[in-house]
Amino acid sequence: MKRRDAVKLAIGSTAAAALSAVGVAAGEEFGFGGADRDEYVEEYRGRRIQIVRAGELPEVYIDGRQLHLMRLDEGRYLSAMCHYEFCPTPLAAARKAVEELRGANLIPLGHSAHT
Repeated sequence: MKRRDAVKLAIGSTAAAALSAVGVAAGEEFGFGGADRDEYVEEYRGRRIQIVRAGELPEVYIDGRQLHLMRLDEGRYLSAMCHYEFCPTPLAAARKAVEELRGANLIPLGHSAHT
């Protein structure tokens, strides 16, 4: 690895850790971009991610279907789609779920595909 590449990697890692540690802004932990907003919506890889402030734990939706999310004691999040990987924010968990879905629809927990 060239010295320049190593420096870029170190700076990028440090910046990412710093932003994660401070939460970027008060509401950024939930992906709202500011404490005065109750909803955050973005398009990610062709899917609509919506995060709605709902008490202690925000509700996360992918294309209008709720993604079950659990907050761990360490302040990290697990989703039903990615139960083996911890995410720093609900938005990161939603993005990871979109990646895991690979174009498939999210099936809400508690609903069977068989009727």
